[in-house]
Amino acid sequence: MSKKILVWFRNDLRLHDNEMLVEAIAKSDSILPVYIVDPRIFEETKYGTLKTGSIRAQFILESVGALRNSLKQIGGNLLIAKGEPEEIIPALAQEY
Repeated sequence: MSKKILVWFRNDLRLHDNEMLVEAIAKSDSILPVYIVDPRIFEETKYGTLKTGSIRAQFILESVGALRNSLKQIGGNLLIAKGEPEEIIPALAQEY
């Protein structure tokens, strides 16, 4: 049975010099790169301001797109899921 590691990209969306990714590749036969869009980051704070403004949201979208393109260039892909990570990650672990 092959060993597959789920790699959850959160804030560090780089391939270059990414210690988590290097470690996962070294310890597995294959990896499942995942980015989870948590809708809670787009909610308002208790003070009525947005947790994530439009400029930050655009930056996140562009960064996730760049990560996906980088992974495709080396023969991989990025699974993008929407929802709460504490629900999605266990479900992915069961499925894969």
